[in-house]
Amino acid sequence: MNVLVLCSPRFNNETVEERFWPVDKLILSEIKKTGHETTAALFDKAKPLQLDGYDVVFNLCDGFEDIRDEAIIPNILATAKIPFTGNTAEVLHLTASKIAIKEKLIENGILTPDSQTFETGDEEVKIALDSQVIIKPTIGHASSGIEIENVVDNEDKLRKRVKAVIEECKCPVVVERYIEGREFCIPVLGNSDPEAMPMLEIDYSTYDEHLPKILSYKAKWSKNSTVFKNTDSVIATAIEPKLKKKIEGTAKSAFKAMGCRGYASVDVRVDKDNNVYVIDLNPNCYIAGESDFVKAAAVKGMTHADLLNKIIDLAKLPE
Repeated sequence: MNVLVLCSPRFNNETVEERFWPVDKLILSEIKKTGHETTAALFDKAKPLQLDGYDVVFNLCDGFEDIRDEAIIPNILATAKIPFTGNTAEVLHLTASKIAIKEKLIENGILTPDSQTFETGDEEVKIALDSQVIIKPTIGHASSGIEIENVVDNEDKLRKRVKAVIEECKCPVVVERYIEGREFCIPVLGNSDPEAMPMLEIDYSTYDEHLPKILSYKAKWSKNSTVFKNTDSVIATAIEPKLKKKIEGTAKSAFKAMGCRGYASVDVRVDKDNNVYVIDLNPNCYIAGESDFVKAAAVKGMTHADLLNKIIDLAKLPE
């Protein structure tokens, strides 16, 4: 097949080559190993996409200033009637909002922590504060806007931090009950009958015991930070079969509830009673070489190129 790999541009770089993100270049090199004819292009909202002659578009576009703009690309591709990888515009629009994710989970009977939305920080506090809560911006993925300070246990701290996050992230926040327990990431691959790939557990064994165990923005992306160095995602092996099956079922149910297709990752917390709570879902999640998805695929004997080829095979037009 003739595959167009569509990427988000880096800005403030003079040449076209410099405007490709390094991680996209690495993914492109892996896609070329699949044997498909492959061309890379940068998305530009001001210019029409040149799609003639391509059989499928591999959509790598993300990182927009407003995450809701990610829905633009699949909308254009669906209108042009060309198959594309990953999720539809409707799914990307829905899952850009943590409020909408939680509403859809609740609608489908899937556990998610109790929560309350704040638009200013001056609202009446209705969420119980008999245990810790965590403050998250309603818009965004990849732990953006989430730091250690977002876990609080009283109204004064809550209001102060809620207002700070609203100011920083320029959006309302959702305050949800902090689930003490194990944390897992489940990559999910497929369309109408998705497969839960081998799950990963966040290893907090060397983490500061006085800090709340969360995968903050620094823990995910700030490679020189202490929290980054003391959190890692590892293939979950020490997990009883009954709980494993329950987590996999929850992840697949969340995937289907959102209308996902192609690939996504589901993050869950498991409390002391083995209740499984969905705390986030990321469609078109990170699939670079060091990603959880690639780690999971390796357990199944798939190379990075194999995984990308499977994602291409799953590409289609919205139904």
